[in-house]
Amino acid sequence: MIALLLLSLSVFPLVLTLLSARYASVTSLQADDERHHELIHSVLQSSQDAISGFTNLGNRLEELVALQRAQQLAEDEKLQAWAELNRSIHSKLSEEAKVTVERLGKVKAPTGTNAGRMPDAHSQQPTAQLARRLPGNFGVQHAGNGFPSQPAAGDNISAGTAADIAANKQLSDDIEARRRARTRDLFAKRWGTYGMPSMKTYLTTFKRGDIVDIVANPAIHKGFPFKHYQGKTGVIWNVTKTSVGVIMNKKVGNRIIKKRLHLRIEHVKHSKSRMGFLKRVTENEEKRKQAKATGTKIPLKRSPVQPIGGHIIKAKQRPSELLRPVKFEFIA
Repeated sequence: MIALLLLSLSVFPLVLTLLSARYASVTSLQADDERHHELIHSVLQSSQDAISGFTNLGNRLEELVALQRAQQLAEDEKLQAWAELNRSIHSKLSEEAKVTVERLGKVKAPTGTNAGRMPDAHSQQPTAQLARRLPGNFGVQHAGNGFPSQPAAGDNISAGTAADIAANKQLSDDIEARRRARTRDLFAKRWGTYGMPSMKTYLTTFKRGDIVDIVANPAIHKGFPFKHYQGKTGVIWNVTKTSVGVIMNKKVGNRIIKKRLHLRIEHVKHSKSRMGFLKRVTENEEKRKQAKATGTKIPLKRSPVQPIGGHIIKAKQRPSELLRPVKFEFIA
């Protein structure tokens, strides 16, 4: 009995240790389960918040789309109203133009010194300008240059329409003639340089900031500069597929304004205006190095041409001749 009691007393601490370890493991497992539950709860809560945020964003986008549609409808209505107003103004101006042209057609023939004279282009300009400015001028279609285009074959052309077309064509020819007036020698090519430009012209590279001279090539009519800019120098500020943009100074009255114009590459070439300056910079740098090496001082500034120094002119074999005016003699 005593041995059994001793055995139970020796085993009791071991059993107690095992039970405490089991309790500790169970407690840690419960704590881990609680942490897992909290983590899952936080994830679910954040998911619900994100879903609610996306739902609010979708509702806001729907409101913005509806507002944009309403604005578009309002703009369409406004454009329709403007179109209706434009059509009404167009019809009213057309009626006024027809009435004005009819009144011009009823003007009496000139009498006196002007009787029997043929009307020239300048006398037809007011009618042509009226027909060009006012809409509905006899059904003539306008071209992009502001003048009525030529009628197609088979169209019914009245006498007034034909006269207006002829007057407008004469006016456009006069304008073009004035643009090229007195340029017989200005745009003439030198002997031996006639014909189309060579491939060197098209293979030349132009960059922004390059200094170029405007020299028109009369063989190429596209991108042709006005006669005032012939021989002028400018700086490239834009480069396109076939042309370059040149900015230059133009004197207008007592002020100088900047002019921007686009020219095709056939009408420009690289300027040599800076060649002398760059050459002088190189020469001055060489002179400076030589002076530093020799320990001397030389002037690098440009100086004007000095007068010729005094010297003696020696006569050769032939003697000197004295030139004087002939004495005036009165002959009766």
